[in-house]
Amino acid sequence: MKRIIISGAGGQGIKLMAITLGKVLAQLSYNVSADIQYDAAIRGGKIVAFLTYSKEKIKNPVVEEPDIFLKLHREGDHFVAKKVICDKRMC
Repeated sequence: MKRIIISGAGGQGIKLMAITLGKVLAQLSYNVSADIQYDAAIRGGKIVAFLTYSKEKIKNPVVEEPDIFLKLHREGDHFVAKKVICDKRMC
């Protein structure tokens, strides 16, 4: 089972990216679980997408320590992950 967190600000396309990635993984025959949490603000508010995917049935989709953390905004949350991807100006 693999877990991914994508964190950023409203208006950056985080929700679209998470949904698209989930659909691609599903087409590759993975079981996918996605949870998207965001502030009520339309632009600039915090948004975090949690994705879990596996060839096996997903028993617990909760993402606490992701395999990959993609941080797209300096105000985004910080998570401990096996691999962190972010622009050096934001980390």
